[in-house]
Amino acid sequence: MNVGSLLSITSCTFFAFVTGVSAQVPARHKGIWASLGVGPGWGNATCDNCTGGSSLSGTAGRASIGWAFNPFLRVGAAIDGWFHQASGAREFMADATVSVSYYPFSYSELSNGLFFWGALGAARYNGNLPSPVRGNGPAREIGVGYDLRLHGSLSLTPQLSYAKGNIGDLTLENTGGLLATGWSQTVVLLTLGVTLR
Repeated sequence: MNVGSLLSITSCTFFAFVTGVSAQVPARHKGIWASLGVGPGWGNATCDNCTGGSSLSGTAGRASIGWAFNPFLRVGAAIDGWFHQASGAREFMADATVSVSYYPFSYSELSNGLFFWGALGAARYNGNLPSPVRGNGPAREIGVGYDLRLHGSLSLTPQLSYAKGNIGDLTLENTGGLLATGWSQTVVLLTLGVTLR
């Protein structure tokens, strides 16, 4: 199954959930916020000397903290990661980004917990294939989420995100030798977490 199919399936699931809970009105206000979530993820990569492969499923997590300027706009810093292990090989893809989130709906509208965000930052790849390899490069990310208020300042927050990292060169950790060039990785994350504000 490719990334496009996974995005279609997870998007339909995500928005079906949002539709079912949209009558719940989450609270939003200015100030500090923090969020933590886990769930499944799908990773894929290409490089100059690689053969194309299908997306691999794994475990994903996302942690973020920031400041809400008003009920519609907030900024934050986030770290998210994807881990996959099979046949003795381990892979880890991660991003550290700065994001801007936008809530398009006002309090009077039922879907006011819906938000969209975009982010820029740094991407990292670590692998044991079986020799340890690593690489770093720029990253960009987009996502959509929904805050469903549970109690007081606590909300349940599902999020769907797509991240792309342009790593470039992958090097062997032990020798510094070049393993691959033109490494580019993509990760789709579907997390369910809690947000405190």
